[in-house]
Amino acid sequence: MDIFGMQFNLINIIISTFIFGIGVDYSIFVMNGLIGQPENNHLLAYHKTAILFSAFVLVVTVGSMLFAQHPAIRSVGLATLTGLLSAVVLSYVLQPAIYRAFRFGRPSSPRFSSDGSSIGSSAGSSIGSSAGSSM
Repeated sequence: MDIFGMQFNLINIIISTFIFGIGVDYSIFVMNGLIGQPENNHLLAYHKTAILFSAFVLVVTVGSMLFAQHPAIRSVGLATLTGLLSAVVLSYVLQPAIYRAFRFGRPSSPRFSSDGSSIGSSAGSSIGSSAGSSM
């Protein structure tokens, strides 16, 4: 807000919670699409299309506030538009990049041995029994 020479007021703070909620919703939809991709390759595209239409309607609606003569209404419009566009960019670009970096960036360690038993279970039991015997 300081970049645009605007100060926070009560209405802008209330609008910030609204934008935070929309950003969380967008992030939930994108994460659902990312997690569901192995079963349905089109799920992420469907969610991103829904987010795009939702954001478009809100940008047009809130963008009209920028043409208001009253400075408070213009301030609310600018704050909402800035937060909304940030939420869309974060959910479209940053969230999938972070997900893919954590998902595919490092090799996953096997959790089970070839016989089906947990790898950590035998080590954990021997550690626990040796600690119990020394006391």
